[in-house]
This record gives sequence, C-alpha cells and structure tokens, in this order.
Amino acid sequence: MRIKILLVAAALLLAGCTSAAPGTPIPAPTSTPVSQNGKTTAPPTSTLTALDPCTLLTSQARSELKGEATPEKIEFPSSRACQWNTTEVVDGYKFGFTIGIFPKLGLDKINSYSQKIDTTVNGRKAVRFTGAGGSGYSISLELTPTSRVDLVYVGREDDSMWARVQRLAELVEPELP
Repeated sequence: MRIKILLVAAALLLAGCTSAAPGTPIPAPTSTPVSQNGKTTAPPTSTLTALDPCTLLTSQARSELKGEATPEKIEFPSSRACQWNTTEVVDGYKFGFTIGIFPKLGLDKINSYSQKIDTTVNGRKAVRFTGAGGSGYSISLELTPTSRVDLVYVGREDDSMWARVQRLAELVEPELP
C-alpha cells in the first residue's frame, strides 16, 4: 500500500502546476528549430504530442529494472505518464518508477521541493531533484526548451535511490526523439 501512495504522490508531482493568468489563451507558434546546417534539431510538436511514455522503456530495460509487465497509464492536463511497480523488495521496501511526458512544459517549469541540480544524461540536458515530500527521486530530460520527460523512482527515502533513477534515465534517453 505504501508504494501505491508514493507512486500516486509521484504522479501528482508529474502533473505539474502553472499559475493561472487571466485572458484568452493563444497557442504558441509551432515552428521547428533548425541548426545552421539545415537539419532539424528538435522534434516537431506533433511528434511530442504522439509520444507514448509506455513505449519509452524497452522490454530489456524493464527487465533490468524489474518492472512489472504492464504499466498503469495516467493522464493529466499537462502530461501523460506510465508507472510500473517492481518485483524487487529490499529491506521490506518495494519500488516503483514513473515516466512522464510534458509536451508543453520545459525544464524551467519543474516544480520541486528541493534544489534543482543541472546535469546531463548521455549528453542530453537534464535536471535532478526530489519531490513528493522527499520520497520521489527525479530526473527530467529536455526534449526541447519547452518540453521534457520526467523520470521518477520511489520506494525508500535514501540516497541509494539516485542510482536507480539515474539508470532509468540512461535507459530511457536513447529512446527519445
């Protein structure tokens, strides 16, 4: 039961929040960033909208992380996520992890209960932080300046969780556009 509560707390962290502003929302322009040599440097918005968080974990990666075969899909107004419980139990703790996609919220929109630490994963810009009352260990990977993928690991509250979420990030990052 404790793991389910922690996963729900992590999912709420993934939901993110933004402050409401009065007025009528206007969609942002949907241009595709281009590098100097003319090649696309960021995925188009349509690719990000279609990206499924449940497919970002290969079966080999899921097996390595001891994730259950079928994740739970979660939809929020600002994100889509999939969460897996694991079959692993260490010192009475069961673990779980979540992959969430924020197609319209970049690294600068991360809500955190702790200090955000800039880092990289496989050369990709990322931010490391804790949330959900300190029990969710998170790494957010930048897709574009205005989009990201959040990876959250929960199960116990100690620094050994950083290695788990780091490995999750290393496994998911190559699957990103």
